[in-house]
Amino acid sequence: MIAVFSVWIALGCLVTALLTVFRPDRGADSVVTLLMYTIAASATLAAGVLWALRKRSADEAGVAGQRLQALAALFINSVTFALVLFSLLSWQNALMALAIEYGFLWICWYGYSRVVLVEPPGGEKGE
Repeated sequence: MIAVFSVWIALGCLVTALLTVFRPDRGADSVVTLLMYTIAASATLAAGVLWALRKRSADEAGVAGQRLQALAALFINSVTFALVLFSLLSWQNALMALAIEYGFLWICWYGYSRVVLVEPPGGEKGE
């Protein structure tokens, strides 16, 4: 249930970011500030789901679906963060920030799938 909640929070953040970027209004600064904290809360919930399911096999009922929902929430949050970055920064600085963000996310995913999971996605056996 937390994975679904995380996805809905992420979708709400994406819609809010789209409205804030393409229809700026007075007071949008406070919305963007709260948006970043909401993105972080959704990502934390999704990461908590992935962490809670780390020792369970993908063959168990509901595990693969919850992992997929958590990953979808992280992806949507990442896209929302990129949208807000490009609206606030110059495109050069936004690209540098995205490279850093996605590099960090790749390191986290690599560590999660190779070290933490009992069996990584794709059916390979991790060492």
